[in-house]
Amino acid sequence: MREKGFSKMSLQMFYVVDQVEFWVPLRDDDVFDILAKKYPQETDAVFGLDEPDGVNDPQGVIPRADLLAAVETLLTAFKQKSELTPRQYVFDFEIIPGVPIEGDKEVRGVKLPGKGGRYCLFGGVGQCELREWEAGPGSLLAYKEPLDLRDQTVLETESHGQIKIRSMKKRSPIVGDLNRLSQFLESQSGESVTKRLL
Repeated sequence: MREKGFSKMSLQMFYVVDQVEFWVPLRDDDVFDILAKKYPQETDAVFGLDEPDGVNDPQGVIPRADLLAAVETLLTAFKQKSELTPRQYVFDFEIIPGVPIEGDKEVRGVKLPGKGGRYCLFGGVGQCELREWEAGPGSLLAYKEPLDLRDQTVLETESHGQIKIRSMKKRSPIVGDLNRLSQFLESQSGESVTKRLL
């Protein structure tokens, strides 16, 4: 019997307890990298697999209580560690008067008052940078050292007028995955869990 988890995605981790399956998607997420560095044992307990033997697909077996403890440790970390809930930076501006652009993560061709050159604004998770650029060898863009704007709320420009810088906490979907996995594990009585990658 298969417990409801998520609709199918390209890579999924299956957890099987007494022939009952539950799955979560594997996410390519900056937060996952932070989690794996700060909590390697717990991350390995939840998402790690044994090396394939050439015959069978990679899988791992772990006591259900140990897996549940690892999941709970990771959930607690999400509540207590601010670096696991990074800020996402976006920009609001008018590309031409009366045509607003909101929530853009990148603004190109920015010209600053009283300065030569062109700049690009780059936002995203944990990043808010202004970079000057110029045409490099082979007409490829060459960027100079970035200027960190994470503490700014507005950038005055000649090219785009006032660019507002917004930031918000970005909760990783991994938190929801771990909560659902915890509920699944608590609802089962089997002593071991087989993990498989599909």
